[in-house]
Amino acid sequence: MSMHDLLFLLLTLAVLGMAAVLAGVIGFGAARWAGCPSPTLSSAGPSSAPGP
Repeated sequence: MSMHDLLFLLLTLAVLGMAAVLAGVIGFGAARWAGCPSPTLSSAGPSSAPGP
C-alpha cells in the first residue's frame, strides 16, 4: 500500500464522514422545523407525524 493510496483512503473517509454529519444535521433540522418530536428513518415525512 503506497502513500498515495493511504492519502486517498483517508480523504475518502473524511469526505464520507463529513457528508454523513451534514446529512444528519440537515435531517435533524428539517425534522425539528416540521415539528416532528422524534425523527426516524422509517417515517414517511411530516404528514405521518402525530400533531395538529
